[in-house]
Amino acid sequence: QQRTTALQSLMELAARTREKIENTSAPTTLREWMAAAALFGYAGRVLGVPLAPRFVIYKFLRRRGAWPLDLPVCSWNCALDALAAWKKELLDAPPRRVTTPLPGEIALFTDACLKGWGAFWFENAQLNTAGADFEPDLAWGTFGEEEAIAVLEARALEYGLARVRPCGLLRICIDNAALAHVLRRGWSRSFALNTVCARILEGFGRHAAHEVLHIASAKNVADALSRSNCVSAKSGLGTDRDSLTRAIAGRPRSTLREQSQAPSK
Repeated sequence: QQRTTALQSLMELAARTREKIENTSAPTTLREWMAAAALFGYAGRVLGVPLAPRFVIYKFLRRRGAWPLDLPVCSWNCALDALAAWKKELLDAPPRRVTTPLPGEIALFTDACLKGWGAFWFENAQLNTAGADFEPDLAWGTFGEEEAIAVLEARALEYGLARVRPCGLLRICIDNAALAHVLRRGWSRSFALNTVCARILEGFGRHAAHEVLHIASAKNVADALSRSNCVSAKSGLGTDRDSLTRAIAGRPRSTLREQSQAPSK
């Protein structure tokens, strides 16, 4: 199975350029001929309209190269007909579909603790990190410890995923086995976890392909980033269910600690 490594986009003329083409009339001087040929040539490159059928226009301009620019010039009928057909084809041409290559693979590591989250990814020859504290919401109900931990990890992945640009293959590296299983299966028995995972799966659509990997906590480089947001690095996720309930509904604060640094040599 081949992976798609490109994005499809449409290119069309700007409104100002299209208006200039519509207002272009039959040239009477060499300067007007050169301006029309340059404008139509640019529009043809944007829309993918071939220039070869307009060879007679460029032949006419070469033959009149020594003529004064602002004096009336005797235009060829075939050149005038070619310019009129060129104008009509440009105005009737549909937007051009362009294939934009995507960057290569990106590995995203995310982790969460009771108070905050962290993300680490390698992109464009730079090591990028992001992290923030969770803002607790006391309106949530009671959750089991395992369910709350999975929701926290899912929120960390959601926030980290929003900061990664589209790529050819995104590798998600997380140390929570329950979340990794839910992302592969697409659903769970937890309504809260399903809500967050639905947004994550929607975010995967920005990438050509994705892969979810479960790694050991000791190998998760985002672990230190998430715990640096906590009041106590030793507290971890803890076993206080009331604290977990308040934390799983948290949103990242408006002031995020984000930084990018080049890899050390």
